[in-house]
Amino acid sequence: DSDIDIETVGVAIVGGGLSGLAAARCFTRAGYSNFKVYEASDRVGGRTLTDDEGTDLGGAYVGPTQDRIIHIIDELGLKLRKVNTNGQTIQLLNGQAVRYDGVIPPVSFLGALDLNAAMLAMDELISGIDLASPHLSRDAKRLDKTTAEEFICSCTYTHDARKVLRTAVRSILCVEPCQLSSLYLLWYIAQSGGVNRIFETKGGAQDSKVVG
Repeated sequence: DSDIDIETVGVAIVGGGLSGLAAARCFTRAGYSNFKVYEASDRVGGRTLTDDEGTDLGGAYVGPTQDRIIHIIDELGLKLRKVNTNGQTIQLLNGQAVRYDGVIPPVSFLGALDLNAAMLAMDELISGIDLASPHLSRDAKRLDKTTAEEFICSCTYTHDARKVLRTAVRSILCVEPCQLSSLYLLWYIAQSGGVNRIFETKGGAQDSKVVG
């Protein structure tokens, strides 16, 4: 079509999310300028978005071991504030708002034992995850063919434990457990420093937020 403008660049970066912006930053640091970032929406940032009222609608937290993003925050001269852990947690359970202390919602005694066993099993499995090349991890092929939902059901016996783990996947990864592989789930937990670290606020993955 003769009406279409064709632009020629040395490198085309498709998407202005964090990965695209990081790629652009690497080119700029290397002194290379013949590139362009193409973004379909009217903003950059991808899944990091804060509305006009200050509510985070995407990636919101930063914690220990997340050294790369903390380095960028320092480089930009931004400040972090600790997430408030005072008071109770509120979660919608079975259609009702439930208040409780700590990270784990109230479950039955058997559910608590089941959940603890499942978390220990996950920590054992992530010891075999290759962070740099997940496909080379121990038992990678089987784990990649198994959904996180199937994995949750295979390592738990109670409704309470399964409910907590499903909620954790939804809140941390923003997908249903049936939408990702158990290999990806275990890799994500491994690179975060383990099950407790990824669930916790103080000293965990939800430790701090950027001020502003």
